[in-house]
Amino acid sequence: MIDKVLKHLENDSENAVRRLIDVLSIPSISKISAYEQDVQRCGQWVADTLGAVGLEVSTYDTPGAPIVIGRWHNAGSAPHVLFYGHYDVQPPDPLGLWTTPPFEPDIRDGAIYARGASDDKGQVCCFIEALRAWHSTSGGFPVNITVMIEGEEESGSPHIKPFVEEHRDELLMRNGSTTDDHVDTFVLVSNADVGPRARGHHVRHAWPVLVRDQALWPIARPAQWHVRRHFGQPGQHDRARAQPAHGR
Repeated sequence: MIDKVLKHLENDSENAVRRLIDVLSIPSISKISAYEQDVQRCGQWVADTLGAVGLEVSTYDTPGAPIVIGRWHNAGSAPHVLFYGHYDVQPPDPLGLWTTPPFEPDIRDGAIYARGASDDKGQVCCFIEALRAWHSTSGGFPVNITVMIEGEEESGSPHIKPFVEEHRDELLMRNGSTTDDHVDTFVLVSNADVGPRARGHHVRHAWPVLVRDQALWPIARPAQWHVRRHFGQPGQHDRARAQPAHGR
């Protein structure tokens, strides 16, 4: 099955790039109130896209930007993957340092240059395209999936804590036959490391996977997927060459 999924990704790569360009074109700057409608529009793009790849989608209003949750919990006792990302971006100032406008994505030398390409829309779209490929080839997924994508990370995520506390059971996929929290892998898209401060009871037995911001490293250095057995503990490192999506 994995061969079919990889083949689909290869055959659909041009469409995937176009979809990434679409979302990169939205100036979803959460720190500036003048862009509130664009932030809302980007949240709707995320909701529509998650629905298109086979997830059951709910959009939750907050006093700030919407939080979008996608779920597919039909894999029985298979592992549960919880994915976190964000769709808002930093202001692109100073504009004079940009070679091309920040919200007019430009492809140069195999890389996409746009605000948010490497923090965080590129990583979010990478995960979504993987879901799309699995759903297109098999009609489902080999694991249970929960996706949470917020729109205020670049503003300090002021509303994420009360949201997680209120929707804890939904995010953890409570198993009705046990009181144990049910998250097997936690996927964090970030440019920060996963350390003891990220430790939480609800994911203490999970395999955290950190997809880091490639733009923090020299362009020749391959993207990395860091896998640790527990939060804050060193473990395996798996490097893979990826098409970089750098923001400038």
